[in-house]
Amino acid sequence: MKKTINKRTVVIVLGFVVMAAALIFCLTADRGDAVSDLRFTVPSEKTTESISVFGADGTDYVFLPSYADTARMSLSCPAGCEVYIGGKKYTGEGFFKDIALDAGLPLRITNSVGADVYSGTIMFKQSKNIPALSIRLVEGSLEDINASKTKTVRETGVCSLITADGTADYIGEFKNISGRGNSTWLAYKRPYNLRFKNSTSLLQMKSAEKYCLLANAYDTSSLRNKIAYDAAKELDMEYSVDCNYVDLYVDSEYLGLYMITPAVDAGDGRLVGITDLEEKNRQKAAFDLSRYDVFTERSGDTLKQGYSFAEEPDDVTGGYLVETDLSDRFTNTDGYFQLDSDRLFHIKSPRHISRAELDYISDIFAKISAADGDLSEIIDLESWAKLFLIKEFIGDTEGSSLYFYKDADSIDPKVYAGPLWDCDLTMGLAWKAQIPPDFAYFTYYGILGDVYQNPEFHSQLVSLYTDEFLPLLKEITDEKIDSYADVIRSSYDMDKIRWSTADKPFWVVQHSTIDEDAAAIKEYLTGRREFFNSYLRDGKDYVFIHLVSAHANEKYPLQYYYSVLRGEGIPELPVPEDENYIFEGWYSEDDPETMVTQGTAVTENITLKAKWRLKDGSIIGKVQEVIRDYLEYGSQSELIGTVIVIGLIMISALIFLVIFIKDIRAGMRSRRSRKNNEIR
Repeated sequence: MKKTINKRTVVIVLGFVVMAAALIFCLTADRGDAVSDLRFTVPSEKTTESISVFGADGTDYVFLPSYADTARMSLSCPAGCEVYIGGKKYTGEGFFKDIALDAGLPLRITNSVGADVYSGTIMFKQSKNIPALSIRLVEGSLEDINASKTKTVRETGVCSLITADGTADYIGEFKNISGRGNSTWLAYKRPYNLRFKNSTSLLQMKSAEKYCLLANAYDTSSLRNKIAYDAAKELDMEYSVDCNYVDLYVDSEYLGLYMITPAVDAGDGRLVGITDLEEKNRQKAAFDLSRYDVFTERSGDTLKQGYSFAEEPDDVTGGYLVETDLSDRFTNTDGYFQLDSDRLFHIKSPRHISRAELDYISDIFAKISAADGDLSEIIDLESWAKLFLIKEFIGDTEGSSLYFYKDADSIDPKVYAGPLWDCDLTMGLAWKAQIPPDFAYFTYYGILGDVYQNPEFHSQLVSLYTDEFLPLLKEITDEKIDSYADVIRSSYDMDKIRWSTADKPFWVVQHSTIDEDAAAIKEYLTGRREFFNSYLRDGKDYVFIHLVSAHANEKYPLQYYYSVLRGEGIPELPVPEDENYIFEGWYSEDDPETMVTQGTAVTENITLKAKWRLKDGSIIGKVQEVIRDYLEYGSQSELIGTVIVIGLIMISALIFLVIFIKDIRAGMRSRRSRKNNEIR
């Protein structure tokens, strides 16, 4: 009997323990899961958008698209939970009719037994004037795409593009979405490519199969690309890029304010509508173009890479889409040619370029770079002058992403400049060095600098600046910048909150309001206008001083820019610092033995380089210097090979040392043993 009572007691106690554990579990359920599972559903004319909550700085935000009617908004929450907003229990449709926007409201979530599982503050913010692009992935996730360093992960799905008034601009499938960009792909806010199966027109833009979703992560104003692209259209540059703002949502998550544009591609149904030489190569090929061997040729300062086809097209005169680029961006399958270190050209179309085609287009650009004779027979002076003016005026320091195109000779034998592209790090922004208002960068840099020296081109440039560009600039600074700012004002605020906790590079300029951003851009462009009025319109004779402070960081050195009237003295120069090096002064690139100091008269454009001396005992500096020399004079494969060889030598030395020590210890033991034997 006693044993029976004990068993019953154990069963009862265990029952209470299980019930208590269940109650404790209900009361202490993960608070984060409760709010992260909330979904706010916003209907439009033909579709609905499900929006998750984003938490930042102690507040939970719901970012609503422009077309959202809060009276029709509904909420889904975890099973068994109840939601209280502003002290009122959520009761279904119509609950949000009078909900206050931009106000912190108490949020409380209870579970099935009435216990609080979450409490906090929620705020509803709504965009205005901006279409909403919503993407639903069928398989995979955005995290998979973002994790791809090579941007090769592509996910399929469906998307909807709803205008600010709720009209459906597009609803349907897309072919895939993937990462895009070079330095921008490394940003905290990622850019993407959106591909459709067929050429598709979005927001009344020119029809395209591939669109770019530009994040503008480094230009937090989101204004600079818009200003530049619209300026190109105002100047009637052929194949100018259409662009529109969108609020981007992917799988219910608000990703921020983006800009959507057709991708810069060439061929039928693409942005640059020239002869499709890639297709001609494909028709001549016996099998897939990528299966042919790649050749790389170097001759002096020139370098070429292309494909060895068995048969060439009958006409290799066009079309070509060429982009200036950086050497570290080329892969072993890209077609490109290099005239010298500042003149590298990536062949964007044809993607697989033959030997004859590469010889043909590279010879043309070599003639352009020489800038001799009648340039108007080779290039379209007007389009080149327009590209030069916009890129120079907005203070671009990249030198890459300059596009040029040429159609077949039977259509047009000249090389045209454009489309304009990649203008986010401009107008006072730069990741290497900001161009000051009183400096002309492209008058001496790269292919545009070559053409600038030609009198015929210079005359065209001055005329275009005076007659067309100055009136457009006044319109931009007086009206357009403020107009753009008003359009994106609400989305700008939402985007700033969405990415407030992201780790941004130190050089990213962050203003508090869109008006401060707009004012900074207007101030910069106004300063540029004053300088170029003096330089181009009035013909003042300036020379330009470029300072490069390379030491341990050879790849991304500090850079400075100055201008003076010809014959005047050099201004006060900066004194850079480095913990492993001693700065010894500025020296001319052409005369590295003579120091240049403040007051030295300048009669021509000059590049000065900093001279550094390694501090005594700086081991880190010595290692950096060795790596720098390899990166400058050798290839990465050579560097890796050297590291491996050094590693093997060190391992061999270590093994030898271990064996040597073992031999010594064995000898010592042997001597001690003999000595002990002698004593005995």
